[in-house]
Amino acid sequence: MRVGQRLFVAVVPAVIGVIAVAGLAYWGQYARTAPLAVIVVGAIATTASLWMAWYNTRYVARRISDLAERTTRNSDSDGGSSETGRSLGAGTGPAGADELDAIETTVHRLSGAVSRARGEGALRERAAVARATEYAAIAADIVSVMRARLEEAELPLHVLLSSPFGALNENQEELLTAARAAVGAADEEVRLLNSLLDLDRGRIHAMPQAIGLAEMLRPTLAIIEARARDARVDFRVRVSGAAPRAVADPVQIQAALVTILSDVVSRTPAGGEVGVQAGECQAGTMQIVITHRVAVRRSVASLGARVAQRLVALQHGSMVEETDCTVVELPGESLMAVRDPPDTLRDGDMKSVPVGWD
Repeated sequence: MRVGQRLFVAVVPAVIGVIAVAGLAYWGQYARTAPLAVIVVGAIATTASLWMAWYNTRYVARRISDLAERTTRNSDSDGGSSETGRSLGAGTGPAGADELDAIETTVHRLSGAVSRARGEGALRERAAVARATEYAAIAADIVSVMRARLEEAELPLHVLLSSPFGALNENQEELLTAARAAVGAADEEVRLLNSLLDLDRGRIHAMPQAIGLAEMLRPTLAIIEARARDARVDFRVRVSGAAPRAVADPVQIQAALVTILSDVVSRTPAGGEVGVQAGECQAGTMQIVITHRVAVRRSVASLGARVAQRLVALQHGSMVEETDCTVVELPGESLMAVRDPPDTLRDGDMKSVPVGWD
């Protein structure tokens, strides 16, 4: 029963009392006798209403008292020496106000605390955004300087390796080649870091268009097949010929896939296998599954994987890295024809796609 209903029931005895007084005034006249039924019903109703009024009033009073006691106890535990705690303690004392004052004071105090917490949270959020922006600007400056220094270091190495003025012995040539490879790898990492910063700062925008899976994957597969051949990794590809076109920015999604597959091939030992399976997993969703069961696992996501994940997210897609595979999903072009979408990629829907065709 709600509090309002209980209070309404507590008022019923007063209404019955008014009716009883009116009845007594009528039947109390000379030569008039109240019917026995009226007296019996009045007695029963009066007794029942008195009991209901006593019970409901006692119940509401007990609940308010318990609430005020808990409020005061919590306030004392949070800070009994505070002015609010003293006012609450005085509100429940014999000389103070009733329990409703304690509850009202606590509600006002909590409302003020919530308002202050919201204000402090907004200030912290603005400070965090400003600090993140500052750190991004600092990182961008460092990346710019590092790229300039790496270019300065790469040029003399290239000149030394290709210069006809004086011959280098085998050890010197190996050292210079290793130094040039290290500079190139560092330059690639700096380039990825710069791309990551540009993505997080919203400086890169996608230009999605409808493109077939085979056409979208053709440049990527050509590059990865060459790298897999050099690493002596078996590279297998299956692309669905019946799948609708994907909706994505071809340049960005190809860059993401090249980064993902290059990382997978580099972590796969010689003789291992890397597979690419592309098709429609459900209506309106294209799925590219990259299997790498024998690849060495990474403890944390690489910089390239983070850039690829953001590039895929920019296409309104998703990228999930699992233990033995990486799944990339992209939105597909809506088809007007009605057909049964396959739940999984079936072998019957696949055909081999040659890599590097014209």
